[in-house]
Amino acid sequence: MSAAASSAMTIGLAFGRFPAVHPGRSTVAYVLAALVTSVLFFASLPAHEVSHAVVARRNGIEVEGITLWLFGGVAELEGEPRTPGADFRISVVGPLASVATAVVAAIVAVGLDAVRAARAFLGGDRRGDCGRCRLLGRYGCGQLVGLLVRP
Repeated sequence: MSAAASSAMTIGLAFGRFPAVHPGRSTVAYVLAALVTSVLFFASLPAHEVSHAVVARRNGIEVEGITLWLFGGVAELEGEPRTPGADFRISVVGPLASVATAVVAAIVAVGLDAVRAARAFLGGDRRGDCGRCRLLGRYGCGQLVGLLVRP
């Protein structure tokens, strides 16, 4: 995972996708949301590969290392699984880790949407800033959360 790939993703999100999908926010908000998104995306790649490695070790197979590329990787195992069941467990755990990551992201998105809806219902503005939540100094939390929920 190179700095160039991470930078390209962050720039593309901050100055392309996020302003198109959520217009009217500040550049700082777009950049912060893009940085968080890029970090979480690139953190999910080693999580997928590490899950393969952990299950392989639990099944008695040594792991030489993990090689990561831009959008994927490979856990380098020193041997073959002893049984078809072990082979299946080692193979399936990576995609299951990715699915678990997606489920957590979906739960967070639904939760943030519920927060936005509740704030709007309680009299907040369009961005979900209720005026009573000033956790970030002069910025209401809705200014940052608003990037992640539908307006």
